[in-house]
Amino acid sequence: MRKEIERYMASCHICRRSRTTHHSLFGTLRPFSIPYRPGQDILIDFVTGLPWSNGNDAIWVVVDRLIKMCHLVPCRTTTDAHSLADLFLYNIWKHHGLPLTIISDRGPQCATEFWGIIWRRLMIDRRLSTAFHPETDG
Repeated sequence: MRKEIERYMASCHICRRSRTTHHSLFGTLRPFSIPYRPGQDILIDFVTGLPWSNGNDAIWVVVDRLIKMCHLVPCRTTTDAHSLADLFLYNIWKHHGLPLTIISDRGPQCATEFWGIIWRRLMIDRRLSTAFHPETDG
């Protein structure tokens, strides 16, 4: 009888809709703003688990959100914020300059440390870094 009741409840449309959720509410989705120039907004991610090749076992993928240009930079799985900043300066910054935003799935702690290292290496004052923004300064 128990199995029959469970089967009925699993197939009952009203029973399935009236179940309470056991997780927190989902957040509101906010779309990203549209970039105004190439190199302004970039997406970064790592492809890991690759076989070793020339001392590297991962690829750092950097994509420009506006023109969809992709840079594939060989790196290691153990790449930290300091070596990532070096890779960024040698492979991305010299071609496109500094972006306004970087979107990553590595978390805000990594992004904050990464930005801080880049600003120190380029000798940029943090107070001046927000002085110009194309969305507010026509």
